[in-house]
Amino acid sequence: MNRIRLSRPPRDCFRSLEKGALLSCFLGELLCSPESVAAPPPPTLSQPAIAHPNDTARAASAALLPYVVLPGRIAARTLYTWTTRDQIAQLAQKRVLLTRTESPERGPSYFRQRLSLRAKEGDEFAKLLQSSAFTRARHAWPAPWATFLGSPGERYGDELIQIKLKPEAWFVVFRSSQADFSVVDLDNRAISSKDALAHPERIAAVYFVHDELAKEDAASSTPPTVRAAYREYVLCNESMIASYSVYTEDIKQELQRSADAVAALATHLQKSPSPPLLPSGWNLSVARESWMQIDPPKEPLSIYEAALSFPNELYLPDSSRLLGLADKLRKLVFDQKPFRHTPTLKFPKQTSLKPAPPPRTSQGGIVWKTF
Repeated sequence: MNRIRLSRPPRDCFRSLEKGALLSCFLGELLCSPESVAAPPPPTLSQPAIAHPNDTARAASAALLPYVVLPGRIAARTLYTWTTRDQIAQLAQKRVLLTRTESPERGPSYFRQRLSLRAKEGDEFAKLLQSSAFTRARHAWPAPWATFLGSPGERYGDELIQIKLKPEAWFVVFRSSQADFSVVDLDNRAISSKDALAHPERIAAVYFVHDELAKEDAASSTPPTVRAAYREYVLCNESMIASYSVYTEDIKQELQRSADAVAALATHLQKSPSPPLLPSGWNLSVARESWMQIDPPKEPLSIYEAALSFPNELYLPDSSRLLGLADKLRKLVFDQKPFRHTPTLKFPKQTSLKPAPPPRTSQGGIVWKTF
């Protein structure tokens, strides 16, 4: 029997088959266009990458986290206070930072009013803080961006003072929702009431939180505009200030960081906008939830709330609003000669615990903050 020998087809045959297959598959639909079947080119380094929401969240969280103030993160050695150019001129001349016991336009601060009530009730810390050694005061906060806008109808000014406290400084914690005062050092370690009262010269500031409406048993029907939640550091002892400065390069850099931080959150909110918020309800939730967290939050909006001093309508987490704030911070003009001063004031050797006269009634409407 003759064997049938299978020989390999010539190469030209494969080429013909390949061409025929391509024609049968794509003829009439794709017309064998090279552009139609070619894979898209891989992205190059010159092509801008589209930011993923998670990327913007990480960037905003990282920028805002250093400004968080929570029960376990109260101590802050560097604080900032806004003021006017006239006050800067007086500061440059007299070199005394704490000069006022009340606002000449609005009268005593709400902090001073609440402190007076506690002193009348017999609280030893309130009596101490009402004494002459602590009556001159100024508002401050660790984040310049969080106090720049102030409150509707009430601003401090466009000039920024940087304040550095001495390493031995202590902070009194005064919450309107709690009956007792407490004290912490710069490492956030608790100081006993006995030690604090025995060494009042180390008290540098009061961390005052007006969160009375944040109590669980607070009446929900109380108008929130009457006593909206806010918080501040009340600097009240110049002898515990290591230095203060204006118009320095450090301040310029901090303003840039502040602008970048709120702009980063604005970018995130453009990708992942938050639902519309009513100012009063938001104010309450910030005081009741965001300010009471034990550990720093991870979500950028919660971090933002945990850094706020005044959770009012000017600070609602809206991308356009935050971009406007960043733009205002970047446009601030610092054209004056910088200076830094080390206070030389000494704490009084004898501090009377006799309460000062009760503050007069404010004539300028509701006063929330310390001048």
